[in-house]
Amino acid sequence: MRAGRRRSGGPAGVAVALVASLLVGLANAAGVTWLRVPPMVMTLATGTIVAGALLVYTNGSPKSAKVPMLASLANDRVAGVPLAFVLWLGITAVAAWLLHASRAGRWVFALGNGERASRASGVPLARTAFIAYGACALLAGVSGLVLLGFTSTSSLTMGNPYQLLSIASVVLGGTSILGGRGHVLGTVAGALLLTLLTALLAAWNVSEGVRQIVLGLLIIALLLAYARERRS
Repeated sequence: MRAGRRRSGGPAGVAVALVASLLVGLANAAGVTWLRVPPMVMTLATGTIVAGALLVYTNGSPKSAKVPMLASLANDRVAGVPLAFVLWLGITAVAAWLLHASRAGRWVFALGNGERASRASGVPLARTAFIAYGACALLAGVSGLVLLGFTSTSSLTMGNPYQLLSIASVVLGGTSILGGRGHVLGTVAGALLLTLLTALLAAWNVSEGVRQIVLGLLIIALLLAYARERRS
Protein backbone atom coordinates (compact mmCIF):
# COMPACT_ATOMS: atom_id res chain seq x y z
CA MET A 1 0.00 0.00 0.00
CA ARG A 2 2.82 2.39 0.87
CA ALA A 3 4.69 1.62 -2.32
CA GLY A 4 1.50 2.18 -4.32
CA ARG A 5 0.96 5.53 -2.69
CA ARG A 6 4.52 6.56 -3.40
CA ARG A 7 4.11 5.75 -7.08
CA SER A 8 0.74 7.44 -7.39
CA GLY A 9 2.23 10.62 -5.89
CA GLY A 10 4.74 10.84 -8.74
CA PRO A 11 2.43 12.18 -11.48
CA ALA A 12 0.81 14.58 -9.02
CA GLY A 13 4.21 15.95 -8.00
CA VAL A 14 5.23 16.32 -11.64
CA ALA A 15 2.00 18.19 -12.40
CA VAL A 16 2.55 20.52 -9.44
CA ALA A 17 6.11 21.23 -10.59
CA LEU A 18 4.96 22.03 -14.12
CA VAL A 19 2.15 24.29 -12.89
CA ALA A 20 4.62 26.10 -10.62
CA SER A 21 6.99 26.58 -13.54
CA LEU A 22 4.19 27.95 -15.67
CA LEU A 23 3.16 30.38 -12.92
CA VAL A 24 6.71 31.72 -12.71
CA GLY A 25 6.66 32.37 -16.45
CA LEU A 26 3.28 34.10 -16.24
CA ALA A 27 4.58 36.23 -13.37
CA ASN A 28 7.52 37.28 -15.54
CA ALA A 29 5.17 38.17 -18.38
CA ALA A 30 2.96 40.18 -16.03
CA GLY A 31 5.91 42.14 -14.68
CA VAL A 32 7.30 42.87 -18.13
CA THR A 33 3.94 43.69 -19.74
CA TRP A 34 1.96 45.43 -17.02
CA LEU A 35 4.62 46.79 -14.65
CA ARG A 36 7.04 47.65 -17.47
CA VAL A 37 9.98 46.04 -15.66
CA PRO A 38 12.91 45.35 -18.03
CA PRO A 39 12.86 41.64 -19.00
CA MET A 40 16.38 40.92 -17.73
CA VAL A 41 15.64 42.51 -14.36
CA MET A 42 12.27 40.76 -14.05
CA THR A 43 13.58 37.29 -14.82
CA LEU A 44 16.57 37.72 -12.50
CA ALA A 45 14.29 38.95 -9.71
CA THR A 46 11.83 36.07 -10.01
CA GLY A 47 14.71 33.60 -10.26
CA THR A 48 16.16 34.98 -7.04
CA ILE A 49 12.77 34.83 -5.31
CA VAL A 50 12.19 31.22 -6.36
CA ALA A 51 15.72 30.22 -5.32
CA GLY A 52 15.21 31.89 -1.94
CA ALA A 53 11.86 30.14 -1.44
CA LEU A 54 13.41 26.77 -2.27
CA LEU A 55 16.31 27.51 0.06
CA VAL A 56 13.86 28.09 2.90
CA TYR A 57 11.86 24.98 1.99
CA THR A 58 14.89 22.65 1.77
CA ASN A 59 17.03 24.31 4.46
CA GLY A 60 19.80 24.45 1.87
CA SER A 61 20.42 20.71 1.72
CA PRO A 62 19.95 18.41 -1.32
CA LYS A 63 16.93 16.15 -1.16
CA SER A 64 16.62 12.62 -2.44
CA ALA A 65 13.66 12.54 -4.81
CA LYS A 66 13.45 9.31 -6.75
CA VAL A 67 10.29 9.45 -8.85
CA PRO A 68 9.71 6.18 -10.76
CA MET A 69 8.04 7.93 -13.70
CA LEU A 70 10.94 10.36 -14.13
CA ALA A 71 13.54 7.66 -13.61
CA SER A 72 11.86 5.63 -16.35
CA LEU A 73 11.83 8.64 -18.66
CA ALA A 74 15.51 9.28 -18.06
CA ASN A 75 16.80 5.72 -18.29
CA ASP A 76 14.37 3.54 -20.27
CA ARG A 77 14.51 2.93 -24.01
CA VAL A 78 12.04 2.20 -26.78
CA ALA A 79 13.43 0.10 -29.64
CA GLY A 80 16.89 1.03 -28.38
CA VAL A 81 16.14 4.76 -28.40
CA PRO A 82 16.23 6.58 -25.02
CA LEU A 83 12.85 7.93 -23.94
CA ALA A 84 14.46 11.27 -23.07
CA PHE A 85 15.63 11.58 -26.67
CA VAL A 86 12.13 10.79 -27.94
CA LEU A 87 10.75 13.50 -25.65
CA TRP A 88 13.37 15.94 -26.97
CA LEU A 89 12.41 15.17 -30.57
CA GLY A 90 8.72 15.64 -29.78
CA ILE A 91 9.28 18.99 -28.08
CA THR A 92 11.50 20.09 -30.98
CA ALA A 93 8.81 19.22 -33.53
CA VAL A 94 6.07 21.02 -31.60
CA ALA A 95 8.26 24.08 -31.00
CA ALA A 96 9.25 24.24 -34.67
CA TRP A 97 5.61 24.16 -35.73
CA LEU A 98 4.52 26.74 -33.16
CA LEU A 99 7.30 29.20 -33.99
CA HIS A 100 7.46 28.84 -37.75
CA ALA A 101 4.01 27.71 -38.87
CA SER A 102 1.52 29.24 -36.45
CA ARG A 103 0.13 32.72 -35.90
CA ALA A 104 1.50 32.83 -32.34
CA GLY A 105 4.97 32.13 -33.68
CA ARG A 106 4.73 35.02 -36.12
CA TRP A 107 3.64 37.24 -33.24
CA VAL A 108 6.68 36.20 -31.20
CA PHE A 109 9.10 37.03 -34.01
CA ALA A 110 7.33 40.34 -34.65
CA LEU A 111 7.55 41.29 -30.97
CA GLY A 112 11.24 40.41 -31.02
CA ASN A 113 11.81 42.76 -33.95
CA GLY A 114 10.29 45.72 -32.15
CA GLU A 115 7.42 46.56 -29.83
CA ARG A 116 6.28 49.71 -31.63
CA ALA A 117 6.20 48.09 -35.05
CA SER A 118 4.40 45.06 -33.61
CA ARG A 119 1.73 47.23 -32.00
CA ALA A 120 1.25 49.12 -35.26
CA SER A 121 0.89 45.80 -37.09
CA GLY A 122 -1.88 44.63 -34.79
CA VAL A 123 0.14 42.09 -32.80
CA PRO A 124 -1.47 41.44 -29.37
CA LEU A 125 1.58 42.31 -27.28
CA ALA A 126 0.33 41.16 -23.89
CA ARG A 127 -1.00 37.84 -25.17
CA THR A 128 2.22 37.18 -27.09
CA ALA A 129 4.38 37.95 -24.05
CA PHE A 130 2.34 35.62 -21.84
CA ILE A 131 2.59 32.83 -24.43
CA ALA A 132 6.35 33.25 -24.83
CA TYR A 133 7.23 33.54 -21.13
CA GLY A 134 4.80 30.81 -20.13
CA ALA A 135 6.14 28.36 -22.73
CA CYS A 136 9.73 29.16 -21.80
CA ALA A 137 9.13 28.56 -18.09
CA LEU A 138 7.15 25.39 -18.76
CA LEU A 139 9.97 23.94 -20.87
CA ALA A 140 12.46 24.90 -18.16
CA GLY A 141 10.32 22.90 -15.75
CA VAL A 142 10.34 19.92 -18.11
CA SER A 143 14.14 20.13 -18.34
CA GLY A 144 14.43 20.20 -14.57
CA LEU A 145 12.20 17.16 -14.21
CA VAL A 146 14.22 15.19 -16.76
CA LEU A 147 17.41 16.15 -14.94
CA LEU A 148 15.82 15.01 -11.69
CA GLY A 149 15.07 11.68 -13.35
CA PHE A 150 18.77 11.26 -14.17
CA THR A 151 20.13 12.31 -10.77
CA SER A 152 17.31 11.29 -8.37
CA THR A 153 18.45 14.21 -6.23
CA SER A 154 17.17 17.78 -6.15
CA SER A 155 19.29 20.77 -5.22
CA LEU A 156 19.33 24.49 -5.94
CA THR A 157 22.50 24.27 -8.02
CA MET A 158 21.75 21.16 -10.07
CA GLY A 159 20.87 23.21 -13.17
CA ASN A 160 23.66 25.79 -12.90
CA PRO A 161 26.08 24.03 -15.31
CA TYR A 162 23.42 24.15 -18.03
CA GLN A 163 22.59 27.86 -17.88
CA LEU A 164 25.57 29.03 -19.93
CA LEU A 165 25.30 25.98 -22.19
CA SER A 166 21.68 26.79 -23.07
CA ILE A 167 22.54 30.40 -23.94
CA ALA A 168 25.54 29.29 -25.99
CA SER A 169 23.44 26.73 -27.88
CA VAL A 170 20.87 29.36 -28.85
CA VAL A 171 23.50 31.89 -29.94
CA LEU A 172 25.58 29.28 -31.75
CA GLY A 173 22.44 28.16 -33.60
CA GLY A 174 22.00 31.59 -35.17
CA THR A 175 19.28 33.02 -32.93
CA SER A 176 19.81 36.70 -32.23
CA ILE A 177 19.52 37.63 -28.56
CA LEU A 178 18.71 41.12 -29.83
CA GLY A 179 15.43 39.60 -31.07
CA GLY A 180 13.51 38.87 -34.24
CA ARG A 181 15.67 36.17 -35.79
CA GLY A 182 16.20 32.50 -35.17
CA HIS A 183 15.08 28.96 -35.91
CA VAL A 184 14.42 25.98 -33.69
CA LEU A 185 16.46 23.67 -35.93
CA GLY A 186 19.36 26.11 -35.70
CA THR A 187 19.18 25.87 -31.91
CA VAL A 188 19.17 22.07 -32.18
CA ALA A 189 22.26 22.21 -34.40
CA GLY A 190 23.89 24.62 -31.95
CA ALA A 191 23.20 22.25 -29.06
CA LEU A 192 24.70 19.32 -30.97
CA LEU A 193 27.80 21.32 -31.93
CA LEU A 194 28.21 22.54 -28.38
CA THR A 195 27.91 18.98 -27.08
CA LEU A 196 30.66 17.96 -29.48
CA LEU A 197 32.82 20.90 -28.40
CA THR A 198 32.30 20.08 -24.72
CA ALA A 199 33.18 16.44 -25.35
CA LEU A 200 36.37 17.47 -27.18
CA LEU A 201 37.42 19.80 -24.37
CA ALA A 202 36.80 17.00 -21.86
CA ALA A 203 38.81 14.56 -24.00
CA TRP A 204 41.68 17.06 -24.03
CA ASN A 205 41.53 17.17 -20.20
CA VAL A 206 40.65 20.86 -20.22
CA SER A 207 39.53 22.01 -16.77
CA GLU A 208 35.97 23.12 -16.08
CA GLY A 209 37.14 26.68 -15.52
CA VAL A 210 38.79 26.86 -18.94
CA ARG A 211 35.67 25.38 -20.54
CA GLN A 212 33.55 28.14 -19.02
CA ILE A 213 36.00 30.74 -20.34
CA VAL A 214 35.86 29.25 -23.84
CA LEU A 215 32.05 29.21 -23.83
CA GLY A 216 31.87 32.77 -22.56
CA LEU A 217 34.28 34.03 -25.22
CA LEU A 218 32.32 32.12 -27.87
CA ILE A 219 29.07 33.81 -26.83
CA ILE A 220 30.68 37.27 -26.85
CA ALA A 221 32.24 36.70 -30.28
CA LEU A 222 28.95 35.54 -31.80
CA LEU A 223 27.01 38.43 -30.25
CA LEU A 224 29.51 40.92 -31.66
CA ALA A 225 29.20 39.31 -35.08
CA TYR A 226 25.38 39.43 -34.99
CA ALA A 227 25.39 43.06 -33.79
CA ARG A 228 27.72 44.08 -36.62
CA GLU A 229 25.56 42.23 -39.17
CA ARG A 230 22.43 43.94 -37.82
CA ARG A 231 24.02 47.42 -38.07
CA SER A 232 25.05 46.78 -41.66
